[in-house]
Amino acid sequence: MCLWNSLFISYCLSLCFKEKPCSPPQPVEYADDPRLVNQNLKMEKEGRTVYLAGAVLKFTCHSGFELHGSSEISCSMGNWSSSPTCSGNVRRSEKCGPPPDIENGDILSFPLPEYSQGAILKYKCPNFYILEGSQQIKCINGQWTNPPVCLVACTAAEEDMNNNNIELKWRGERKLYSKSGDFIEFDCKIGNVKDPESSPFRVQCINGTLKYPRCKTGSKSSPSVIVWLLFFAYLVQKL
Repeated sequence: MCLWNSLFISYCLSLCFKEKPCSPPQPVEYADDPRLVNQNLKMEKEGRTVYLAGAVLKFTCHSGFELHGSSEISCSMGNWSSSPTCSGNVRRSEKCGPPPDIENGDILSFPLPEYSQGAILKYKCPNFYILEGSQQIKCINGQWTNPPVCLVACTAAEEDMNNNNIELKWRGERKLYSKSGDFIEFDCKIGNVKDPESSPFRVQCINGTLKYPRCKTGSKSSPSVIVWLLFFAYLVQKL
């Protein structure tokens, strides 16, 4: 709930105060791809990635390099604060070993025992998984840049839904798998009502995790039952 609220508030602020979102920042030489500190302030808009006001990115220099300036930059009024720099001894003759493994992902080419300076490799994730970070890594001074992460898809398990007396909101919907970042809507099963202490019924998939809402035994009736009861009452009045 906090994750959704903070995203909603940031979006509203950006509209009310005409806060422009930030495009991805320019890469910092000899630094890994920056890590987003507040994941909820990143979104897709018109087919491109943007960062809402208040987003913070943290930089880390490659091994053997020293960071100068603040390691974090923040988005404000459509611009990033000043990026840091990385300095050190650049040894261009060093080679890299095999590329790093990533969980639930793989490289697009057959791995070699070593790679020359400047070599670039690309990763891929399975269906329903989201690739976060740069798809490619580069060999720099004997070190690979940071590989991406494959964010796990979410499964709306029947057992978990039954344990919480809930079902998918749209009864005809059979989509049990959702990508990280997608939203799933639930509703109470017939004969149950929403628990006042339950989490929201519109749930976001976050790296394979769903926070299920909860319903308790109550008087919720099927729409068809209500129609029949009204029809029966009408017949009784006519008698």
